[in-house]
Amino acid sequence: HGYNAVGIGTRVLSMEQILHRLIDDARTKCEEAQRFAVMHTNALACLAKLKINAKSCGLDVTDSDESLLIRSCKEYMESLALTEKNAKPTLVLGEANLSGCVGFRSSKKIMKDGSALLDWQMKVRQDSSTQLTSTFREVWSRIEFEGPSKRLVGIKARPLCSIPDDASGEVWRLLEPKDCILQVSNSSVGGEFVDVVAFTLPKKSTNTLGEHDWTSFDGLRTNKSKSWRLVVKNYYPCNPSLAVAAQSSIFQAYIVGVEIQLLESDIAVDNLQRLHTLHNTALALMSLQQLRQSEDTTNNIDLVIDGKSVDISSNDCIEEKIRCMQTECAKLEALYMEAARTVHKESQ
Repeated sequence: HGYNAVGIGTRVLSMEQILHRLIDDARTKCEEAQRFAVMHTNALACLAKLKINAKSCGLDVTDSDESLLIRSCKEYMESLALTEKNAKPTLVLGEANLSGCVGFRSSKKIMKDGSALLDWQMKVRQDSSTQLTSTFREVWSRIEFEGPSKRLVGIKARPLCSIPDDASGEVWRLLEPKDCILQVSNSSVGGEFVDVVAFTLPKKSTNTLGEHDWTSFDGLRTNKSKSWRLVVKNYYPCNPSLAVAAQSSIFQAYIVGVEIQLLESDIAVDNLQRLHTLHNTALALMSLQQLRQSEDTTNNIDLVIDGKSVDISSNDCIEEKIRCMQTECAKLEALYMEAARTVHKESQ
């Protein structure tokens, strides 16, 4: 397959890295095939709308305006359903180098397949009269992906529930993270990190965590980037039994950690193509609603929206879907313009 004895520079790829390359190649082919499928389906939807315009110019079309608009809506909905089904979130493929601020314990470690434990250690001077969370600084970790850039669509996180086995030399106490932010390096502002999503981890009730204890955030809309960062802004108050009581002041050693899983689409959606589809779908739905209102049509017509059959006469449901589409259009347009500005600056 052309990957035997392949290396990056002087480093020979492992079998696992070669497998990742093969999967990336297969994904790229699937994404290209999906683009063609969406392009042709959208073309059929556009033809249905063009026939309405042709009728107004005198061309003889046997189908009614309502049936043509319904056909157009169904074709666009089919495109959206296809891409959404294929964009199922899955763990990020490949490896990433981890680094962080002072006290980061996972430096020089590698994130594999989207999962990693990020943990930090810190010593703070405390006394019995101070609020235990007031002296703790925010911490961060940078995630630098090898190979192609990644477009994350989701993140799962949960707090570290016990002191790591390799922590030694101090009497360590566990500090629970509370408010966190996932950031991405943005080339349009010189590579600075900008916020993608802010989230709050729930306070753990036990010392053991299971699969149901992950806090999940899906539906992220970002441009591709190799560099990402997780920031822990603040923490839950410490257990009073661990607070300093006898001494007036003392240094205490703490460890704070977050387990994370980063998610990408199984088959990535072309954002510009999705913007086109969402925009035209919203227009077709609005045109269909206006036509039915002007003709005072009452016959029931079902459209499949978000996997459910919805009667087109259900105005509240349709209008809510149109608003959601327009909101997503605005986000995608902002991302596209951001990328366009970056290309324009680099060309100057």
